[in-house]
Amino acid sequence: MRCSLARADDHGTVRPVRDLFILAVHLLVTLVRLLRPGGLRTVATESLLVKDQLLISNRSRQRAPNVMNLDRGTRTDHCAAQLLSSSFLAHRQPP
Repeated sequence: MRCSLARADDHGTVRPVRDLFILAVHLLVTLVRLLRPGGLRTVATESLLVKDQLLISNRSRQRAPNVMNLDRGTRTDHCAAQLLSSSFLAHRQPP
């Protein structure tokens, strides 16, 4: 749903009445939610979540750097780590 106070449709006419109606409905729903028990906390939490969601969606996505073979480690490093961890676990006795 698109919402703007000065949006033109396909025929070039501006529809501010529709947008004001949508704004009034949102205001009414927010007021009803404020009057319910715990309403202030609910509205404040939703506001913070929407703000955080907007910040995340507007953030530019950064590409991860390319990983070289030296950064990945070798299969022997993995095997050595497994052997060391299994030897530590073998020496540990349950109480």
